[in-house]
Parts: sequence; C-alpha cells; structure tokens
Amino acid sequence: MTSRIAALWHRYWFAYRVPAETLGLVRIALGTALLALHFTNFITLLGVDLSGARFHYLEPIWYFDLVGIEAVVPILSLAVFGLLLASTVAIILGYRTRTAIAVAILCIFYLKGVRDSAAGDVHHRYLMWVHALVFLMASRAGEVLSLDRRRLEREGRVRSFEAWEISWPLRAMQTYVVIFYCGSALAKLRVAGGAWFLDGTAAQKTLLEKSARWSFETLPLGSELANFPTLAWALVVFTIVVELGFPLVLLMRTVPRILFLAGMSVFHIANGVLLGVNFYITPFLFVVFFDVSKLRGVWTRAWWRRRAWNRPAPQAGGT
Repeated sequence: MTSRIAALWHRYWFAYRVPAETLGLVRIALGTALLALHFTNFITLLGVDLSGARFHYLEPIWYFDLVGIEAVVPILSLAVFGLLLASTVAIILGYRTRTAIAVAILCIFYLKGVRDSAAGDVHHRYLMWVHALVFLMASRAGEVLSLDRRRLEREGRVRSFEAWEISWPLRAMQTYVVIFYCGSALAKLRVAGGAWFLDGTAAQKTLLEKSARWSFETLPLGSELANFPTLAWALVVFTIVVELGFPLVLLMRTVPRILFLAGMSVFHIANGVLLGVNFYITPFLFVVFFDVSKLRGVWTRAWWRRRAWNRPAPQAGGT
C-alpha cells in the first residue's frame, strides 16, 4: 500500500505528460491576462496629481506598518506602476524571466499595499496570480518560447527538459487553484455557518447590502434578484457545491473539464454583475488545467516555426 501511494504521488506531480512548450504558452497567457488585471486594479493611478497633497495612511496594511511606510508618494506609485507593466511585458516575452517575475511581484505588493491602505480593506484579486508567478519563477518556463531561449542558444547553454521539470510547475499551479476554491467554500461554511447555506434570506440580505453600498443603479440586477429569495438561495447552493467539488476537475477529461470551468467563469462574471466583486480576469487562470499547445492551428504553428527564438524546446528526456 505504501509503495502504491508513493507511485501515485510521483505520477501526479512528475508524470503529467505535456510538451515543454506548454510551460511557455502558460507563461505567455498568464502574463497577458496580468496586464489586463493591472489596469483594472491600478488604472486610477494614471489620474494621480503628482503635485497634489500628500496624505498619511490612517491604517496601513500590515507589511507597510512592518517596514514603516506611512504615507502615499504619488510619483513613486506611478513609477512602480510603469515598472510593473514593463516587467509583465518582459514575462510575456520571456526576457530575463525570473528577474522580471521577481520585480513584478514586488511591484504588486507595493501597489496593492497603497490601494488597501488607502481604501481601508483588503482585496485578494492577486492572491492566486502571485502564487502562479512564484511557481513559474521556480520553473524553467522562461527557457521555452522566449527571448531567454534565444540567448541560451547563442551562448550554447541550451539543455533538454526532463519530464518532471515540465510536470511539477503545472501540477503545482493546478493544485493551488483547487485548494483555493475548496478552501473558499470551507471558509464560508466555517464563518457563516450552516444557516447561510440553508437560509435563502441570508443571500437576499447580501444582495441588498451590496446594492445599497454601490448604489442600486450600479448593481440593478442584484437588487432585482433579492426579490426572489429562492433563486438567490439556489445560487448560494450552486456556489458551495461547485467550490467544494472543485478538486474533481483534476480527474475530469477535457470536455467535462471545459464545461466545469466555463461554469466557474460564469460564476465569476455573475459575482461582478450582482455583487460588484471584480474577479473578471480570474478565469484566465484556468489555462493551467489544459495542454494549451494543442490549441494552436495550422497557421499559428507555421508562424511560430518561422521565428528562431520560438523554436520548440527539446522534448522530455526522462521521468
């Protein structure tokens, strides 16, 4: 039994059979989605008056408090935002990938700290993204479909990918996303209790509170849905069941997996429309659950082959 469990463990983490270029395509896809996420979260920085008044935080976020950051510096925030965009583009292109990822993570922490310290609440829109970046930074994702690959070829330092080097970062990202959603459902049940799950009026109250907070004109559908507590309760049940069942996505074949994750994407869109929770970019993370190298058409494949720096990496040489 012990050896069987060990074999299953090894197979799960280190024998996920996909081409090496999948790592590069995932890096490109996540980096492109991150650009959109940066603008949706920090676009207000473009309207900052650099010569305006400087104000102090009343309640800085914990890591700002730890290092002694007490006030907003408008020009610094704008400069960090520009650096964040530049480093994210570098991630997409695969230029000095590990350094670019490290810089992007630091910029995210700073700008998110500015935002949360000023707003007085803490958002978690970047949580899964930052962890995905950490896994990419620890992997060899920058050595395929990248400018780094071209540099390594010039220097004669290209080496083939072992199967486990392709497998583990993708499995790590998949596992983290699964734990995040399943943990979210458990947290709802732990904090709100079974009453929230069984009582339709709890969801009704949430819809009314959000609509009142953001104005009924901004979230008209949420206030309308509050008139139908049974339907609101059904959406709560759907949310809990799907989040608790998220680990099943690892066992699904391609078509059921697409349908399941499409349902989760609709869930995120509905959250934005009904509750004003901006997680519209989150579904792009689901790319880690697919071998995206299979999605390229004939013309795309020919386009990639014409470019030396996009030559496919050597296939896995072992387990």
